[in-house]
Amino acid sequence: MAENSALGDLIEKFHASDFAAVIDKLSSTQTARLSAEEQYFLGVSLIRTQQDYERAIDLLNRAEAGGHSSQWLQFWRCHGYIATEQYGAALKGACQLLREDIFFRPAAQMLVNLLTRMNQNPAQAADGQTLIAAMLPAFQSLLGAIDTGAGSSSAGPAASDAEQNLLLDLLVHAAAARPADEGYVVETEHPVATYSDDAIAPRGAASDNSRSPRFVAACERQKPGRLSHMDLGCAGGGLVHDFITRGHTSVGLEGSDFALKEQLGFWRVIPNNLRTCDITKPFRVKSANGGDARFDFITAWEVLEHIDEPLLPCLLGNIRDHLNADGYFVASVAQFPDYDAATGHRWHVTLRSRDWWFDCMRTHGLEPLSTHRFETDDFVRGVGRKGDWDVKLNPMRGFHLVARKAR
Repeated sequence: MAENSALGDLIEKFHASDFAAVIDKLSSTQTARLSAEEQYFLGVSLIRTQQDYERAIDLLNRAEAGGHSSQWLQFWRCHGYIATEQYGAALKGACQLLREDIFFRPAAQMLVNLLTRMNQNPAQAADGQTLIAAMLPAFQSLLGAIDTGAGSSSAGPAASDAEQNLLLDLLVHAAAARPADEGYVVETEHPVATYSDDAIAPRGAASDNSRSPRFVAACERQKPGRLSHMDLGCAGGGLVHDFITRGHTSVGLEGSDFALKEQLGFWRVIPNNLRTCDITKPFRVKSANGGDARFDFITAWEVLEHIDEPLLPCLLGNIRDHLNADGYFVASVAQFPDYDAATGHRWHVTLRSRDWWFDCMRTHGLEPLSTHRFETDDFVRGVGRKGDWDVKLNPMRGFHLVARKAR
């Protein structure tokens, strides 16, 4: 075992990235005679200089068993696992590191690179491919946990846009290792609402990606079992992803093709479950087996006020026709103007009272419920998340509604 002065010199060389000197000093000593710290320094140095990965992993395992336990040890051991094509071990270690604030970005990048490598060489990565399929729900849940707007009661590390994109890329690669999600086909002669300012000058489709695991959980409490869900005006598709993550079926319809073309949000992760469609024109949603799809829950968050009054009958008819007999239509409706005086673009085109909207629903076969089991904070929009309007603080800004098919 090295003396304290010698260990101090070793630490200095290690932190100066003089890995060749560390290897030269320690490699001639029998592994069992090295301290845990020395085993760690030598193992990392071998990995950093791309030498003898098998010995490096053995040294790091011994160092950990000897009491030198740190996330950095796990980080460099993962690199050793990747180099030796032990993909399953690398995935497990990297997923654990992903939950550490300071390791979030390097661990996410490691996973993206690892999954890219595995997808390029599937014959050499059988164990890892199986593990990806098993771990995909954990990856998806982790993405939800770091999204500070997800409405989750458990706080996770806040992620920058760049970090969110890293995890989205991770999900793209991970999804390639499992069967495709159950998809939907939308039959329509109007795939884009070309006349609407939401398509001409997209804002929601360009910036919104509302997510709410809490809303999904609220739906699960009301209808146990596997749910079917459709989100109208889905923007980035975040809520659709949240339903799929929980094992349900879901499809999102968006009147603008901006998010599709730019591959924003989850459009590159769950392409079979996000579709463009002018929801104010007749359309039919078909399930993967070709049958007409019916849904337990249809949602429209900040959508209805974007629709001109003459177009509402067809929209509400589409909702009624796609709703299961015991299904729910759940929405938030804003009641304040939204326009750009400089360009003349106007996004909120129907500003009516709550009673007017309820009467409109009844006229077209939907019955608003005076009481229901959703709590206000269960809703996805209109509850003050990410600077959104908050019905609790200012009821004049909008309202929520829950409706069922008229009997």
